[in-house]
Amino acid sequence: MKPLLHLTLNNGDCVEQFPTATMPLTCLLLMPLVKQGSGPLPDPFGAFRVEINRQAHGAVFTVYRGRDPIVTCGLCWGVLDAEAIWGAVNGLYLQLVAADATAPTHAATIPDRLPWLAVVILPGIVAQRHEDISWLGDFERCLAFAILESA
Repeated sequence: MKPLLHLTLNNGDCVEQFPTATMPLTCLLLMPLVKQGSGPLPDPFGAFRVEINRQAHGAVFTVYRGRDPIVTCGLCWGVLDAEAIWGAVNGLYLQLVAADATAPTHAATIPDRLPWLAVVILPGIVAQRHEDISWLGDFERCLAFAILESA
């Protein structure tokens, strides 16, 4: 697997994530969820669920706790879907910034290499306790690698 660029639009952080030694097992555990396209996360994260919208060369997925969306992620591994996926997540980010005049803005640009994962942290996250969501960044990357593995 290639390294994944993991970009958080809300703060401009961008890190290169390499697959870990546990990635094959994690991908195996997440594969039923990837194939179904939605559902609750495996225990001990069963209070959360994900909805995945696949495209030919990418996907957009949102993690929810109850009815509250807490993050939306755009994953792209092919140039044919790059503009559409980037438009979806960057458009969501720009809507959030426009709705909150106190929100910091970062001029996000589409990554120049593939694959990439662009994340938008949604307002619903503020109602979550840190210890309940501290795993979320790792999960975003693990799910992205599972989706890439299934592509």
